Amino acid sequence: MAHGPDTDKLLQKIATLRRNILNICELNITSLPQLPPTLEELSLRCLNITELPPLPPSLKLIHFYDIKITKLPPLPPTLETLKCSNLNITELPPLPPTLKYLCLTKINILEYPPFPPSLETLYYDEMDIPELPQLPPNLKDLGLFKINIPKLPPLPPTLKRLSCRITNITELPQFPPSLKTITCNSTPLTKLPPLPPTLEELYCSTPDFSEFPPLPSTIKRLSIECRENVQYPPLPPTLEYLHIRYMDITKLPAFPPTLKEFSVDYTHVTELPPLPDTLKVLSCRATKITEIRSLPIGLKTLYCNHSPIKKLPPLPPHLEKIDCMCTNITRLPPLPDSMRELICAYTNLQELPPLSNLTRLHCADTLFIELPTFPEHLYDFIYGRDESGNCLRREFREYTLESIQSCTSRWKEWRHKLHLQDMKRNQDRCLAIKEELMAATWHPRRVERWINECGIEVLDVI
Repeated sequence: MAHGPDTDKLLQKIATLRRNILNICELNITSLPQLPPTLEELSLRCLNITELPPLPPSLKLIHFYDIKITKLPPLPPTLETLKCSNLNITELPPLPPTLKYLCLTKINILEYPPFPPSLETLYYDEMDIPELPQLPPNLKDLGLFKINIPKLPPLPPTLKRLSCRITNITELPQFPPSLKTITCNSTPLTKLPPLPPTLEELYCSTPDFSEFPPLPSTIKRLSIECRENVQYPPLPPTLEYLHIRYMDITKLPAFPPTLKEFSVDYTHVTELPPLPDTLKVLSCRATKITEIRSLPIGLKTLYCNHSPIKKLPPLPPHLEKIDCMCTNITRLPPLPDSMRELICAYTNLQELPPLSNLTRLHCADTLFIELPTFPEHLYDFIYGRDESGNCLRREFREYTLESIQSCTSRWKEWRHKLHLQDMKRNQDRCLAIKEELMAATWHPRRVERWINECGIEVLDVI
């Protein structure tokens, strides 16, 4: 009857069961007691359990991760979701007729039972299998990640989402007309079969890809990441998202009038064509673009960092974010009142325009000789360090100290200049100032986000 050193914690979890959900993780136990008969969800993770008791017949969800069992017990007849990860099992028990979701990760299954017709979602992650078994007739979502199979079996006519990432698949079967999303990343594919007429999303990132079939008029999202210059067909007028990356292209096609997001990162593109006013996000990182002549009136986010851009055009009235880090920009145009985030580090900027309603400013390693008045809502100010970990430019630091009196009341009451860095570098110091920060005028949730996600390091205490 022994369960291990953490038996008391285990029994307490079972005794205080809520909503018929039991989640046991990282307890020092080797066995389980009889489980409650009304249990609906069971999650066992990182345990030294070698054998399981009979599973309650009411279970609808099972998640087993990194436990020491070598065999699964019979599955309950009401089960709908089964997730098995990092288990030393070689076979699955018969699958119940109610099963809808099956995810297998890092398991060496040698023999599969028949898939029930009810199965709608099937995921294989990091498994060494020679081939896939016959797929269930009503499957809607098929996901393959780090699978060594060379080909797929015929796809069921109900399939809506197909994802093949880091596989050895060299050729895909005929696509069913029901498919809405296709993802082919890091596979040795050189071409695709004809695309289904109702396809909405296509993500293709393959090193050897050479050509695209005609794009259906229903497609809304298209992502191409290839080493070579792929010849792609005309873009449909319904396209809303276009991502082109790691390609040797130098010239772009005309954009459809419905485009909302466009990315041409890490390409040899030298100029942008006219952009539609519907565009909300523009990203041209690490390109050869030296000038952006105009921006769409509806644009909200602009990424042009790590490019030889020398200047920006007048900014649209609703722009919220600019990232022009590591560019040749020497002067910024006036910022609209909608601007919330400005990243201009590692540029030749000598001054900033009025910051208005800015909430985040990253201006490390610039040529500033003075700073403007900080806006009331600014809560994230990064001015950086040199390679030795010291504050960048003594003159800049001294000016900041002297100008504190002209900053907003929030900065004066807080009385700290902050530099967001890796939290692990000085974690104890970060936590030590948490109480003092919480007592300042800053919103507590912002402070919690800094502490828990970004980390805060106090450079100077005024």
